[in-house]
Amino acid sequence: MGLYVHDVGICTFKDSEGKETELPRSQGIGTRVLEKGVVCTNEPGIYFIPLMINKYKNDPETTSLFNWDKVEEYIEVGGVRIEDDLVITDDGHEVYHDLPRTCDEIEAWMAGKDYK
Repeated sequence: MGLYVHDVGICTFKDSEGKETELPRSQGIGTRVLEKGVVCTNEPGIYFIPLMINKYKNDPETTSLFNWDKVEEYIEVGGVRIEDDLVITDDGHEVYHDLPRTCDEIEAWMAGKDYK
């Protein structure tokens, strides 16, 4: 668990023709076929990093793409990431945990109640 997620070093990937390619992690994320039995982590998130945000705020081509009032409202939060560990199956995937996900489930869990 965790390989090819945040680990450093050389990663080996096979392309669609079976040719192996080594890719140093510093050069970006490679591709990997999600076959049955592969375990991976899905980490969608949103991060409010002023140095990065200001680049888009000050760029005339991108500034109109953002709701800057909302950005300012949430900038002190810093960011949120939801992390799921998955195992690939024949017909999709299974999640390796049973944690609350919806607002109602999270609020119930925070209050010490059953969230299911």
